[in-house]
Order: sequence, then structure tokens, then C-alpha cells
Amino acid sequence: HQVQESLRLVATLDPGRIDDEHVAAFNKLRQGVMKAAGGKSAKPEVILADLEPKHAALLFLARLYDRKKIYRKQIIAVVAVLAQVCSWHRALRGLQASQAAGGELPPEFATALAECRSPRASSAEPGPEPNRAPGACGEGVGGGVAGGQALDGQPHGQLREPRIPA
Repeated sequence: HQVQESLRLVATLDPGRIDDEHVAAFNKLRQGVMKAAGGKSAKPEVILADLEPKHAALLFLARLYDRKKIYRKQIIAVVAVLAQVCSWHRALRGLQASQAAGGELPPEFATALAECRSPRASSAEPGPEPNRAPGACGEGVGGGVAGGQALDGQPHGQLREPRIPA
């Protein structure tokens, strides 16, 4: 996978600087994520869920966002797609919580995260959701999923078009 290859590259790059190599790695990551979001070969959840290292990739995106203003809209679009995949959503929430004091994540990442959450439907029955393992996406994060839906309210694997800030 192009995405896995780009994530491995991101993990090896020097986090203390951002140069052309970092931008090239981001472009590979962006292309792979956006291709996965199209879901032509497989559902995005299947393609993106198990990819690692999530935290290193998210911190890389945050550093790039901070230092390369010209790429900000593209970075937010990538984060918005990743945040719609349960495992990436959890990683972003966890990183957001651990960075609360340090403030390493841009506020726009939190906005992208918040936009993919949808409150649990009031008609949803309490207890484990059908076709979902305990501890699955949305549990314990204040948002939720109901009836096998992703955090954006769409059925898993059907991502909504990310909203890109003006």
C-alpha cells in the first residue's frame, strides 16, 4: 500500500526540521489517504484502520501544518478523512488528550475531529451495538456510533466529503 509505505517514511524523518523530503512524504500520504477515501478497491476502514504508526503520523501532520502554511488545507483534508476511521479517530482523540498541556496539535485538528462526531441517536438502545466489538469506535469518547455507523453518521466505509476550512 502507498499509505503504509508513506507512513514508514514519515516515521523515519527527522521531526526537528521540515524540508522537501517531508513535503514529498506528505504528498505520498495525502494521495494514498484520498485514494483510500474513494473506496474503489476496498472500504476505507479496511485500508486505513490497521496502518501504523498513527501517533507519529499525526504529530508529523501537526508539525507540517505548523511550519508549511501553504499545505494547511490539504493537511486538514487528510486529517478529516483519517478521523472518520475509528482507529485513527481514537488515536487523534488520545493524542489530543495527551497534548492538552503541551498544545502540539493545531486547533483545526480538534475541529476536524469534532466534525466527524455525531451524538448517539436518542432512539438508540443502550448496550453493545450490533455487529460491533466492545471498545469499538466512539465508546468512551463522548460521541458515538449507532447501528454500525461511522462517527460522521455514514455507514462504515462510506466517508463523507471532508469540509475544508476557507
